[in-house]
Amino acid sequence: MIIDKIIAVEGLDKTGKSTFCNSFESIFTQMVGINNNKIKKFSFPNISTPIGKSIRAELTSSNPDKNIVNTPSFLAEMSHFWMNELYNIHYTNVTTNNKNNLNNTNVVPQQINYIFDRYFISTLAYQAFFNNSKADLEFIKTALKINNFIKMPTDLIILDIPNEKIIERTLLDEQNGLNDTNDTTNVDILNARREAFKKSVNFLKGMGINIHWFEDVSMYSTDDLVKVMMGKIFG
Repeated sequence: MIIDKIIAVEGLDKTGKSTFCNSFESIFTQMVGINNNKIKKFSFPNISTPIGKSIRAELTSSNPDKNIVNTPSFLAEMSHFWMNELYNIHYTNVTTNNKNNLNNTNVVPQQINYIFDRYFISTLAYQAFFNNSKADLEFIKTALKINNFIKMPTDLIILDIPNEKIIERTLLDEQNGLNDTNDTTNVDILNARREAFKKSVNFLKGMGINIHWFEDVSMYSTDDLVKVMMGKIFG
């Protein structure tokens, strides 16, 4: 099994990351996912894991634990989650299959791609700049040097929409009980978060990642945007 692309999708809440990832997985499977070329989708938090359930419970709680959400404790849980996910991707899906196929010369290597709705490195970089934490940035650098299971994304996609559209979607989701504790209609907070993403992108530019920033994805249908990105990423 050969890891080809690791695609990270980031952006402010309500910009359509989950919808984009779902559409990407579906269209890729229909158009490209033939023979030995496949894609797998992951999201944070992964509610199928104990840690993911804990984080999701805090994010959706009307009275979140301030010692978890938006604190180093939360980042620690997030880091643990990603360590586990990336270890499983690298070890279970790659190493084991390579061992199984070592003596079988007829096996055609399977090409595997991953798309993440939020990714360890880019999310932590965003948090570092939003919280003005040099320690988090140093953690990223150190982790990349000493851990074989933290993989850099090949492509980072940043989805954005104007503040008024974020507010409109937030208010609509609020009526339907779909908001997380981090969701906000405060323009100053939205601008601060966007600025943190811009700084994190500049930080990650020097790490060999292909970066794609869309300032207003509401101008396109999700499927059209996915097809454009597939062309850019896979040629």
